[in-house]
Amino acid sequence: MRYGLEGKVALVTGGSRGIGLALARELLAQGAKVAVCARKPEGLEAARRELEAVTRKLEEAGGAAESEGDRGDRDPGDLMAVQAHIAEEDQVERLFEAVLDRFGRLDILVNNAGTGVNKLVIETEEQDWDLVMSVNAKGVFLCSRAVAREMIRLQTRGKIINISSQAGKTGALYQGAYCASKAAVLLFTQVLALELARFGINVNAVCPGVVDTPLLDALCEDLARRSKKSVEDVKKALLRRVPLGRMETPEDVAKVVLFLASEDAGYMTGQAINVTGGMERH
Repeated sequence: MRYGLEGKVALVTGGSRGIGLALARELLAQGAKVAVCARKPEGLEAARRELEAVTRKLEEAGGAAESEGDRGDRDPGDLMAVQAHIAEEDQVERLFEAVLDRFGRLDILVNNAGTGVNKLVIETEEQDWDLVMSVNAKGVFLCSRAVAREMIRLQTRGKIINISSQAGKTGALYQGAYCASKAAVLLFTQVLALELARFGINVNAVCPGVVDTPLLDALCEDLARRSKKSVEDVKKALLRRVPLGRMETPEDVAKVVLFLASEDAGYMTGQAINVTGGMERH
C-alpha cells in the first residue's frame, strides 16, 4: 500500500532499533528521504548499514517497482544517520541543522526515542526518574519545538507523530517513571496540536502495547528475576492479556505511523491511537 510519502523528508528519533528501525525501513520503502538519530554510535552504525542495504535492494528492484507505479530509483543520499542525545538542547539543535543542511526541509518528525526503568516507585532513585523523563518527555518537547519552528518558517504543512504507550493511559507495576513520562507525551500532543493547527501541522500520538523489542526483553528479564519465573513464562503471561492473541511487532506500529504521516490522516490531530491488539480500548 502506498501512502503518498514519495520525496517527503522524515526524521525518526531512536531509529537504531525496534520500532524506530522498522519505521525507517518502511519509510524508505515508501520513497521517503529518511534521517535517523540515536545516542549510541555503535547501534546507529549498525542501523545505518542495515538501512543502506534496504536502499540498495530498492535500487535493484527499481524496474519492477517502476512498473507497479512506485518510485523506481533511490539515491543513496536519501538516508542519513546522526548521533544525538535528544535530551540535550545543543545536540537537538545540531541534529536539526544537519537534517536541514542535507535535505532542505523536514516534513515528518517521529518522536520515537524512549527509555525505561523497571522499579517500584519506592525503589526509584532521583537519577532514574530524571533519565526517563529527560528522554521520554523532555526529548519530545525539544525535538517538537525545533521542528515546529522550521515547519512554520518554511510553511510546511507537516506531521509530528509522538510514540507514547498504553502505559501512558493505564498504570503498570514497576513502571512509575515510564508511565508518568508517556502520560506527559499524551497531554503534550494535545497542546501542541492546538497550537499548530492554524499552520496546518498535524500532531498525533501512537500508543503501542506489548511490542517485541529490546525494551520488552529487558522488562521481561527483570520481571522474571523478581517473580523467580522464566523469561518465557513471563512473556506467555503478557501474551495472555492480548485479545488478538499474538505479540505486537514493530511493523504493526510502523504501519499506523505511516498512515498518520500521510495526507489520508490530514483531518486528524491531537489524537492518541491505540495499537495494542485490544489491550487498551479507550
